[in-house]
Amino acid sequence: MVALPAEESPIVPEATDLSLRRDFHDLRVDRADELWNLGYLALTWGAVGGSVAWFWKKRTPASALAAMAVIASRQQALFNVEHDALHRSLARNRRVNDTIGLVAAAAPVGSGFRSTRTHHLRHHRLLNTPDDPDAYMHRGAHLETRRGLLRHLFEAFTGIFAIKLFKHRDTWVDAETARKDKRDLVLVQLGLWAIFTKFTKWWTYPLLWLAPLLSVTSGVLVTRNYVDHALVGDEVVAYPDRRVSVDANVVEGANFAPYNMNWHAEHHLFPWIPARRLPEASRRLAARADAPDRLVRKSYVGVLLNHLKMLP
Repeated sequence: MVALPAEESPIVPEATDLSLRRDFHDLRVDRADELWNLGYLALTWGAVGGSVAWFWKKRTPASALAAMAVIASRQQALFNVEHDALHRSLARNRRVNDTIGLVAAAAPVGSGFRSTRTHHLRHHRLLNTPDDPDAYMHRGAHLETRRGLLRHLFEAFTGIFAIKLFKHRDTWVDAETARKDKRDLVLVQLGLWAIFTKFTKWWTYPLLWLAPLLSVTSGVLVTRNYVDHALVGDEVVAYPDRRVSVDANVVEGANFAPYNMNWHAEHHLFPWIPARRLPEASRRLAARADAPDRLVRKSYVGVLLNHLKMLP
């Protein structure tokens, strides 16, 4: 199920000075990172299981909403664990990295691991160029007005974006790779449904897993991607490379960017660094006079509201 095609290296350094890259080489994934990653993944699934169990004990509308909120944040975490696996920063062994990334992170949240890797690596290579495959998520005529941005967010939080993305994913890879991704998604989703049914009832799977995934999780994912890359006003001139991080508070960090995904500028500069080490990379960059320019924002919600205010 998890054999992946030979492909371009997922470690795609940006156009960063070679000496700077060498100084950060020690932050590559090691055994301590692997253990931390596995522990984080276990806690993430533990939170999902605990939320489902708590809902099943209470079975009230309030408990359903609370469980869905927690599960949505943990689905966001799974997307970000998958992201480390795409760059082979989850585990040093490629097969272990890809197997865990696919089965325990990507497929449960509806992401085709192979196609997403191909697409994401192109984003890294082509960031801030007309060929960036993710450009439509943070720039373009459809996002240059308040109405356009609100429509973008509406589609994200209502499942429209997720459905469009699922249909479009086949164009990222060859037909055989797309078929394997679909097979894995079906098998893992059926497995999840069976687990939900075993311990509760069949309807808790669409209620507590699919509903958050297609609404809140999708919406937050799109919002984070926008804030991590979009520029308005003077920012366009001041930060032409679109290297953006968000020094988020605990609440936003847990819900918008778990697994240290808020340190996105650092990730673009050093894609091989595992999520656990990104805060350290940020501290090192802040202490260097020769560090590349980075825009460090303070809040996902604050930036989004500010952009809506600034756009015509």
